[in-house]
Amino acid sequence: MLRNNHLSYVANDSFTDLNSLQILSLNDNKIRCVAGGAFNNLPALTTLNVVSNPLSCNCHSRGFSEWLQRTSVVTGNPRCHSPSRLKDVPLQDVEPGDLICEDDDVCHSRRTAVTEAERQQVCGPESECPIHCFCSGASVHCSRQKLKSVPRNIQVSTTEL
Repeated sequence: MLRNNHLSYVANDSFTDLNSLQILSLNDNKIRCVAGGAFNNLPALTTLNVVSNPLSCNCHSRGFSEWLQRTSVVTGNPRCHSPSRLKDVPLQDVEPGDLICEDDDVCHSRRTAVTEAERQQVCGPESECPIHCFCSGASVHCSRQKLKSVPRNIQVSTTEL
């Protein structure tokens, strides 16, 4: 059990080689972002408790939302904390198109005053999807974004870019 801690981010490599893990309790933490593949390598997982966390339901949440929709793991129905338009909506009920990063989203703010520490506070040390891109599974789509440089934070598991 990892409940009642100060965890803020669940990365793809947070739970590796735990092939027998059946119950994972992450409730009552400060988790705002969960990487899309964070629980993919837990073949025995039957119960995941992530309720009572301030989940940011933005573009970084798409992979986790998709996982929630396709898995039979009992989750306790985690709910969005932000943005305000999605507050208290179960993450697995949010349409993928509604999981966007807005200009005022700390992860994607264009304001230069946003520090890397602030980004990490919301979305952890690595972004799930590069700024201005759309990610789905192992695909990263950044077409027609008028990019001037190759996006940063492309996940190593990316198979299509």
